[in-house]
Amino acid sequence: MLLGFYDRKKLKSAGDVGTGFTSKLLKDLYQKLSKEKRSKTPLDVPIKQEAGVTWANPVYVCNVEYAEITDDGNVRQATYFGLRNDKLPSDVTLNNDKNKRFDFLKAM
Repeated sequence: MLLGFYDRKKLKSAGDVGTGFTSKLLKDLYQKLSKEKRSKTPLDVPIKQEAGVTWANPVYVCNVEYAEITDDGNVRQATYFGLRNDKLPSDVTLNNDKNKRFDFLKAM
């Protein structure tokens, strides 16, 4: 699942997360994100590997744990830890803090 964050009100790519999902969780996420499906990327700058990506409106925030954030703002070794209902997508910004846990906007 692709991730994003806001920088000066523009949605930027933050890489992806591929672990931390159960079959039930994937089914639930699919149902939610299918309702937000869109034809074009919501990202400010398109990503290099757009082939096969199904885009969704950036309306959900998820909690992600990661090993590090690269210089270009992508997470490495990210694990999904669920949705956040207490934050708005516009509140999600990049914060390379020491605890390696961060809330990212889902931009599938």
